[in-house]
Amino acid sequence: MRRSLLLVSALVVIIVVWGTTLVRDSRWRKWIATAPRSEVEAYVTAHPDQPDALLRLTTLLRNAGEWEAAEGRTRHAVEVAPNEERCWVEYSRTIRDDKEVIRGLEGFLKIQPESASIRAEAARHYLLTGDMSTAQTLIDKALQLSPESSSAYRIQGDLMTALRQLPDAEKAYRKSLALQDDNETRLALSRTLIPLQRYEEIAGLCAPIIRAGSSPELSQEQRAQALIYTAGGRLYSPLTSQEIEILQSQLREAGTLSNALRAEERFLSPYFLGESFLRLGKPKEAIEPLERSVRLNPMFPGSLFSLSRAYRLAGETKKAETATAQHTRISRLLGELEMYSNRLTQKPDDAEAVLRLAGTFEELGNKGEAVSLYQRLVSQGKYVDLAQKRLKALSP
Repeated sequence: MRRSLLLVSALVVIIVVWGTTLVRDSRWRKWIATAPRSEVEAYVTAHPDQPDALLRLTTLLRNAGEWEAAEGRTRHAVEVAPNEERCWVEYSRTIRDDKEVIRGLEGFLKIQPESASIRAEAARHYLLTGDMSTAQTLIDKALQLSPESSSAYRIQGDLMTALRQLPDAEKAYRKSLALQDDNETRLALSRTLIPLQRYEEIAGLCAPIIRAGSSPELSQEQRAQALIYTAGGRLYSPLTSQEIEILQSQLREAGTLSNALRAEERFLSPYFLGESFLRLGKPKEAIEPLERSVRLNPMFPGSLFSLSRAYRLAGETKKAETATAQHTRISRLLGELEMYSNRLTQKPDDAEAVLRLAGTFEELGNKGEAVSLYQRLVSQGKYVDLAQKRLKALSP
C-alpha cells in the first residue's frame, strides 16, 4: 500500500513539474513573439544560442533596415539549430545573396526532403535569379507535399506575376491570404491589382498596414509600399484639394523610406507626387519630383509622359518636346519587348523573334540579355554572322 502511495505521489510530482514546464514554456513563447527589441537584445546577450530569440531579433533588425546585423543573427541561428525548419525560413528571408541562400536551402532539403516551406523558399530565390523552370518545379512539389501551405501559394503568385499571368497570380495570392493573413501577401496582391486599376481593393488591402504606423513589427519596405500603392491608387479617384494634400504627405513619408524599397520601386513615390501636383494645377511644382522619377527609372513611360505635360504647362516647350520624344521611343521599345517575348512564348524556336528581341534589349541598354540571346542564336546556328558581329560590338 505504501509503495502504491509513493508511486502515485511520484507521478503527481512528475505531472506537476511537467505542467509547470509547459506553462512556463508557453508564457515564454508568447513573450518572445511580442517582446520589444531592447528586451530581446538583453535576452540574447544572456542566452546567445537560443534560436527563437535569435529569430525574433533577426526580424526586428530586418524591419528596422539593419540588414547586416540581421544577417549575422540569422546565420548564427542556423548554426546552433541546423535542423530547425523555421531557422532556415528566416535565413531565406534575411540573407540577400540568392546563390548563398539556395546552397543553404538545398543542403537542408537533402536532410529533410519533405519540407514544403523550404521548397517554397528555394523556389522564391530561383525566381529571383531568373530560373523560372526550377522555381515552378519546386513550387509544384511544395504544394503536392502541403496543399494548405500559405507560403507556397504566395510564391506561386510571385511566379505567375513574373510570367505575366495576372489572373492566376491573383488566385494564388487570395488562396494564400485565406490560409494566413499577412502583410507580405496583402502587398503582393495589391501589386497584382494595380495594372487592373482596382484601386478600392488596393486601399482596403493596404489599410491595416497604414493604420499600424511606424511599428517595429512592420518593415520599412512594407510601410513604404502600402503608402505608395494606396496614395497612387486614390489619385485616380475624385478628390478635394485637402485630400490630395493628405496623400502628398503620405507620399513624402514613403519617400523618406525609399532606401528600404527595391530599386525598381523607388521611382513610384516621386512619380505619384508629381502627378498630385498636376492634379492641383501646379505644373512647376510637379517638375522636380517627375524629373527625379525619370532618373530613378528612365524606362517607365508614365513618368516621361507626365513630365512632358508638366513642362508644356509650365511653358518649357523645348524640354517638353525632348521628354515627348523619349516617351515615344521608350513606349515603342517596351511594345516590341512584349511582342517578341510573346512570340517566343508561343514558338520558342522562332530565331527571328530571338534576333529582334536581342536588338530591342540592346537598344534599351540591357547588354546582358542581348548578349545571352545573341549567344543563343550562335549555338543554334541561326543568324550566326550577324549575331557574332553584334557580340563583338558588345564585348568590352
